[in-house]
Amino acid sequence: MAWNEPGGNNQDPWGGRKKNDGPPDLDEALKKFQNKVQELFGKKNSSGNGGGEGGNSASGGPKFSAPIAGLIGVIAVVVYLAAGFYQLDAKEEAVILRLGKFDSIVGSGLKWIPKFIDSVYII
Repeated sequence: MAWNEPGGNNQDPWGGRKKNDGPPDLDEALKKFQNKVQELFGKKNSSGNGGGEGGNSASGGPKFSAPIAGLIGVIAVVVYLAAGFYQLDAKEEAVILRLGKFDSIVGSGLKWIPKFIDSVYII
C-alpha cells in the first residue's frame, strides 16, 4: 500500500501511524532542561503547572550541594595546573618573566610555571 493511497487510514507501510503533531514544543523542552539543571544543583523541582517562575522565595535562591561545589573546585585546579605546562626543544631556551620583570632563563625539557603570574618567551 502506498502512503498517499486514498483510504489508507493514514498509516505508513511499516505499521506505524503518521503523526501530524508538528514540531516539538520549544517552551516545554526549555522548561524540562531548566528543571534538570535545577535538580543538578540541588534546587527542588517546582510543579509543572506554571507556578514556579519566581523560584522559592523562602529558600533564598538556588543551593549548591557540597559534592558539586567540590567537583567544580577540583576541575578548576586541574585546568589551572594543566595550563602552566610547556615544552622546549633541545636547541631552545626561554626567558621567564614574573609579573613582567625578568626572572630566569630555562633550557630544554618539560617545564611548569604558575599561569597568570609568569610569562614564557621562547628564544
